[in-house]
Amino acid sequence: MGLGKTLQAISFLSYLKLHRKSPGPFLVLCPLSVTDGWVSEIVKFAPKLEVLRYVGEKEIRRSLRKTIYKHVKDKPSTTDLSLPFDVLLTTYDIALKDQNFLSQIPWHYAVIDEAQRLKNPSSVLYNVLNDRFLMPRRLLMTGTPVQNNLTELWALMHFCMPSVFGTLNQFLSLFKEAGDISSDSTSKSKELFKSLKYILQAFMLRRTKSKLIESGNLVLPSLTEITVLAPLISLQKKVYTSILRKELPKLLALSSGSSSHQSLQNILLYIRLPQVLEMLLKL
Repeated sequence: MGLGKTLQAISFLSYLKLHRKSPGPFLVLCPLSVTDGWVSEIVKFAPKLEVLRYVGEKEIRRSLRKTIYKHVKDKPSTTDLSLPFDVLLTTYDIALKDQNFLSQIPWHYAVIDEAQRLKNPSSVLYNVLNDRFLMPRRLLMTGTPVQNNLTELWALMHFCMPSVFGTLNQFLSLFKEAGDISSDSTSKSKELFKSLKYILQAFMLRRTKSKLIESGNLVLPSLTEITVLAPLISLQKKVYTSILRKELPKLLALSSGSSSHQSLQNILLYIRLPQVLEMLLKL
């Protein structure tokens, strides 16, 4: 995480439009929590990309669809599909809810953020995107290390390049022994493991902080620590005072109505008594 995957993907989409003269449209699927980050990064680093944040309640999305439909209808008929955006940004859930609309658009390129969501080939999201959406070029982004089993690895690679990676049975029959690699593995297993890594190198770009530091492209700031002292609220004073005075019944009455001795033991485990005593002496 924090390796610049989002910015790198945005740079790639900008390159496709400006230098490869690709009209788009581009689809970006990501969690709702990072949609604002995607929009701000596009506006900041690729202002020539028109981005549409296709999220919100049902009525909001219906209004966005009407705007898109009106824009396409008012444009003169041409060979290329004219849309009011270059990048449509939405979430996995909305992609499933509005699949009838979104699957009608011929996506030139699709970017799937947090792509570990697709490691289950039997999931609804996997099958809907794979079967209904027209997106022949796909980019999967994930900060999760490659520690999947062979089935999950096949699911990700097959989704990305279905023409290269065949069925699951074919993949397992070729590389099953490579998935059981260990110190006492046979030479055949180790050779299969090397072959699998070699094949994946053609489809997978792995970036680590150690490599970025070695290349001089990443400068980490020095570690700084800031201690913020906050005054105790009245409830905290009562709880800490009861602990120091060993007033167990009073403390139990303050612990959210709980009357079990076990809950008191848990509280005592999580409170640092020396620091509490020091703060109380300063009151």
